[in-house]
Amino acid sequence: MTSVEPRVLIEVLSPSTMNYDRVKKLDEYKRLAAVSAILLVDTERPRVTVHGRGTDGAWDSVEFVGLDAAFDLPTIGARLALADIFEGVHAA
Repeated sequence: MTSVEPRVLIEVLSPSTMNYDRVKKLDEYKRLAAVSAILLVDTERPRVTVHGRGTDGAWDSVEFVGLDAAFDLPTIGARLALADIFEGVHAA
């Protein structure tokens, strides 16, 4: 399903395009006015970087690492646990 005005974007990082996704694509996503959160999901270890747009329009980021980490996404009223995102993956 594709939304015309998504509020949250989730990018699963591929090792071959990770640098492009973390810089160029992230900048493009931040230009979308309706987007208030961008999640970059690492595929090599349990790590998610959450970029959030504040009420003033400024972006900040927080990194969550490890299967015991969890974070809130108030925009959609959800709490996500890395253990659920990385179900079946064991930390190195």
